[in-house]
Amino acid sequence: MPNTMQMRSDPSGREGRFEDEVGEGWTAGVHPEDLESCLRVWTGSFASRAPFEMEYRLRRHDGVYRWIRDFGRPLDGPNGEFLGYIGACYHITDLRQMAEDLAHLASHDPLTGLANRHAFEDAAALANSAARRGFPATVLFADLDRFKQANDRFGHEYGDRVLKEIAAALRAAVRDIDLVARFGGDEFGILLRGQEPDAVAEVEGRLREAVEHTGRQHGLDISLSTGSAIMDGGRSASQVLAEADDRMYQAKRQRRER
Repeated sequence: MPNTMQMRSDPSGREGRFEDEVGEGWTAGVHPEDLESCLRVWTGSFASRAPFEMEYRLRRHDGVYRWIRDFGRPLDGPNGEFLGYIGACYHITDLRQMAEDLAHLASHDPLTGLANRHAFEDAAALANSAARRGFPATVLFADLDRFKQANDRFGHEYGDRVLKEIAAALRAAVRDIDLVARFGGDEFGILLRGQEPDAVAEVEGRLREAVEHTGRQHGLDISLSTGSAIMDGGRSASQVLAEADDRMYQAKRQRRER
């Protein structure tokens, strides 16, 4: 991990060159979105002669911005006079990307890229709190019917491909503010934020058509069973989710009976 030592002068001008830092000097390569926070830390630390530590993006010689971690501490001369700051910059782009990837994996399904059940339950709890303040929401639980035939006929790798296409179709069938999650296997959850109850049936119809259309493209007779529950704020989020889950399995049993 490369690092460079650096020395900066006093912003008061007594040591002379802080204007070089904020002109075409050190700060010229700082990402515009990070510059204000960088200057706030630098000037505050310089004014109080305090150490600092922060992360920001710095433009490389080829124009690419890379994340760095910047440390600095005041440097005194042999007679105790303040000479400026000395410190180091560490390249941390790869570390930040790794942290972002791990955070994404913790809340998303690795196959489809949809939110996972844990993230869905967290979002449902927030939506339920909003429902108490008059913002409606509806939870849908969905399960694929006869999806097993995809794996039995073509193998699990092909089945995963179909499942990814179905996940994308479900996501496209709802609004950007809605949340689609995969719970595992062929089960999904959909959180319809701000959706009035009368519109839920129309959404369920779009979801079923999206699944059936995807199945037909692969020569598969796949359908979707759904169950919904309204978030009214009068019950806990877990109670609402359990109701939607129960209604979904009722719908699935009815399809089997038909």
